[in-house]
Amino acid sequence: MAAPRLCIGGATSMHGHALMAVAGLGACVRGNGEDRVGPSMFCIARSACLALFTLALLAATPILAAEEAAPPFDDRSGAFLDRSTSQLRLRPHTLVLMRPPVAANPKKSFKLFYAFNFANQPVGLDKCGLTRLPLLGPRSFFPDGKVLDRVDRTFADQQLPAIRKAFADAGSNPVVINIEGPWTIRRTDSSAVVAAKIDSHLDLAAYLRSRLGNKIRLGFYGEAPLKDYFSYQLDYFGNPFDPMYPEFVRAPGLADAVNRQVVRLAASADALFPPYYTVWYDDMGRTDAQRYQLTMQGWTTAAQESMKLALAWKKPVYPFIWMQYHNKINVPALANKFLAPGFFRYQLDTLRNLGADGVVIWGTLGPHGGREMFDRNADWWKDYLTFAKENGVDLAACPHLP
Repeated sequence: MAAPRLCIGGATSMHGHALMAVAGLGACVRGNGEDRVGPSMFCIARSACLALFTLALLAATPILAAEEAAPPFDDRSGAFLDRSTSQLRLRPHTLVLMRPPVAANPKKSFKLFYAFNFANQPVGLDKCGLTRLPLLGPRSFFPDGKVLDRVDRTFADQQLPAIRKAFADAGSNPVVINIEGPWTIRRTDSSAVVAAKIDSHLDLAAYLRSRLGNKIRLGFYGEAPLKDYFSYQLDYFGNPFDPMYPEFVRAPGLADAVNRQVVRLAASADALFPPYYTVWYDDMGRTDAQRYQLTMQGWTTAAQESMKLALAWKKPVYPFIWMQYHNKINVPALANKFLAPGFFRYQLDTLRNLGADGVVIWGTLGPHGGREMFDRNADWWKDYLTFAKENGVDLAACPHLP
């Protein structure tokens, strides 16, 4: 019998070695099929060697120290490794407090819109620097809100007084068209399906302009650029043993093809409204502090890469943000919970510095008739007020100061 090889070389990937090590150790514990009495010492040694080799590969991955620069972020941020769209890999734990990215040309003005509803909806928000931004959803264009391939023009004509009022209320600001469900563009859609969904949106825009004139201003919620958190992660940050790992790795390439089509929708809009909600909690950290840090990094990467695309289309960009964790976040215990103190302010600072023209604050979901209760002492609201004041908003008459 040939002597067993204890260490395995060759072109096996780091992730492959990790998987083989785990599988090998598991096989040792179970027995190899010929001997169920106990684990083979050769088997344990081989798998242990493979595990050590994997750890050596991980240790060899370059990690940014606090004193190193991490473009495009501010010096000494240490937030990201160099990235390449052709090589996704595990990101090491870089536990340096992130600073907001610095944009080359931040906008001089930054509009603050809201589209949130609370169970005890506050009034007088205009005195706190917020402007209500109208949204038009399926019930404005389809009977019972049941979305069809094309707008039901006969039904929509009956809703024209309310539709016209929404545009009048918006004034010079754009109205947001929010038709999701069957019209939502996904990274996994075929080219023909993407084209059909874009055509549906364009048909609705053409209808509105035919009824209200070409001077109206509108944009589409979440469709340009594609709204998909994982599509903008250029370094894979999660667990390679996760069954979703292959899909996450494929996401950026699929999204790139979709966004090349979506440019047609962006061209027809007067403004872009990408959502940058907190949809993912990174569980790869060893402590709560590390996991929170990695969650911030993942959110920042998605916002940064999506914003690059949106700004390239030369339209005003007003991202939607949410003071709560997404209701479908990967950690159910966090669903609808308010963001950790400081995170909302970080998002506001980051989007301004990345060159957004403003933000739309969305919400809420909660146990009070489907909504949350407004609290003037909530951390997110304090984050908003300090940001608004530092950006020139006069809060003297705001009726909701802490």
